Amino acid sequence: MTDRRIALLACAMLASFFFPLPSGASGGDVRLRTDDVAEGYYYNALSEAAARYGSLYRGAEFNAGALICGARLRALDQSTITPNVDDYTLVTELRHTDPNHPGYASLFADGLIATADANSLLSCGSSSAAQVQTFGGGAGIDAPGGPFLLTAIQPANHDSDDMNDYCGVVLDTDSPFLNSSRVQSLAPGGERKTIGYNHFLEAIVFEPSLLELHGRMTGSSHFPADRGRPVMFARSGCNLDQFRCVADPGDPGPLTTTDDFITVRLTIDNNGPQASLPMNLVIEADPSPLNSTASKKDVTGLFRSLGGGPGIVNPLVFPSGRTVLTMDIRHALKRRLMRFLPVDVPFELRLEDPNDGIVAASVSQNLGLRPMPGYVDNNSHSGGFGLVQSPAMTGDAIAVTFGRKWWQWGSVLLSGAEVVVGQTGTEVLPGLDAFELRREDPVFAFQPDFSPQGLIRSVGTVGDPGNADGIPGGPAPTTVRIEFPDMSLEGLGGSARGGLGFCRPAAGLVYLNPGDTLLSGTGVGLASGGDVSVATSSILAGGVLPLIPLHESEAELRLDYGDELSGGNDNGGGGNFGPGIRSLRSVTRFRTVTRRD
Repeated sequence: MTDRRIALLACAMLASFFFPLPSGASGGDVRLRTDDVAEGYYYNALSEAAARYGSLYRGAEFNAGALICGARLRALDQSTITPNVDDYTLVTELRHTDPNHPGYASLFADGLIATADANSLLSCGSSSAAQVQTFGGGAGIDAPGGPFLLTAIQPANHDSDDMNDYCGVVLDTDSPFLNSSRVQSLAPGGERKTIGYNHFLEAIVFEPSLLELHGRMTGSSHFPADRGRPVMFARSGCNLDQFRCVADPGDPGPLTTTDDFITVRLTIDNNGPQASLPMNLVIEADPSPLNSTASKKDVTGLFRSLGGGPGIVNPLVFPSGRTVLTMDIRHALKRRLMRFLPVDVPFELRLEDPNDGIVAASVSQNLGLRPMPGYVDNNSHSGGFGLVQSPAMTGDAIAVTFGRKWWQWGSVLLSGAEVVVGQTGTEVLPGLDAFELRREDPVFAFQPDFSPQGLIRSVGTVGDPGNADGIPGGPAPTTVRIEFPDMSLEGLGGSARGGLGFCRPAAGLVYLNPGDTLLSGTGVGLASGGDVSVATSSILAGGVLPLIPLHESEAELRLDYGDELSGGNDNGGGGNFGPGIRSLRSVTRFRTVTRRD
């Protein structure tokens, strides 16, 4: 699709963004000539029977390729004559400026640029609500290269002798004077005036950006064509000796704390007239969530072309059209930072003019640093606690989908789960009804398999009225550990070297007690409000698929891993972690495992 076709389409598609428009209407950004707030005043253009309101646009304020989609105006008729003389209609036009009278519309034939579409015209009524008139059949017209006026014609049968019977343009009277409001007679050579206030006659413009930047930071891709999640998962590749990391004697590989890397994918569109555009690319991190006294840090130099290629050497030259950059940081997370996890770190990606440092385009994003796969929220409890519905029904559950990567750990033990809950009320059913870990359905992607073969682990009985075998809770926020018999991911076909049995997503579901309400029941913790969302959380209503995504929140449900070399067992008790690992976990809030594959 050509740029021109994209622009024409944009005028039509953006219409409903502003107002409900007539059929074929257009839209775009309103290029304001006011503060967008009317003070309740409106005015008669001139004492003549017909006149023209105008708003001056100086041309240079639009980028190349801009379209004038339409006009937004506010007009008012408060007639006291019965019957009203007419349903006044103000018809907008685009006109070149008069070379003999700069700043005013040329009323000669060659001065006309475009007239508003007839099907977009509305009568001037007793309300000053904004109305929109369109140009070019709703597709807009090319913005003039020089100055022009957006004008509105006052009808000739207007009764100018009665100041209470005319269609007047509404005024913005408390903003700085912009020297753009005009009024003039319809007759060539007639009276011309500049109005000392700003009036509501404003162009709607689609303006393609000369330079556009879009970026997304994620962890590494976990499988072919994976776009990655906006989190980086870290895990230890060492044993513990008195809280010190020492190399695993059985692992000849390098000591590392991560098998995930920070990846950034950028698209830069050079839509301007320059065939090539030099710009400095800056990637800046805000480490204040890790250290409240730390200032923002330029981390551009840490990134390399994907897979270990060359670094960024500014300025970069972007040719006309689209440039795609994919880079990553091939460094493990420093061990001293691990104790701060989980945390969300703000990043800003910028393109700056190499001559004066002016920012041409920027995009900001939070990147989540998580201690391990299976830990998707940042433990903030900022979103409160929620139920699927109130009161809860049998089969209501909050679910988290765990991606493929967590199955690829090889010789580690999946030993339990954690969920953050909050109980309210005086007659509270104890805790949660049940927990299930289920495989992905073989037919329906990202849906849990509810067949007997789909169940991996469970605690409690779904819908048990007495909740005799349920999961205890506590006041908000309470982190509840859910114990179940250990299982080796390697034994289940999850080895990073090719086991296929579990290289698919799986879902953990925590079921609510039937009858729980917001005032008396147990809710599941939901993290939101500025947190990184990794789109893994859903709700299951009444046990009926499909899962319904929670787009704005992440349920605080996590998986726990043990280490086969440090005391893991199969009894589902409290010995899933060795003494050293359990102690470290209580201090640093992360799990340490050893890879041997």
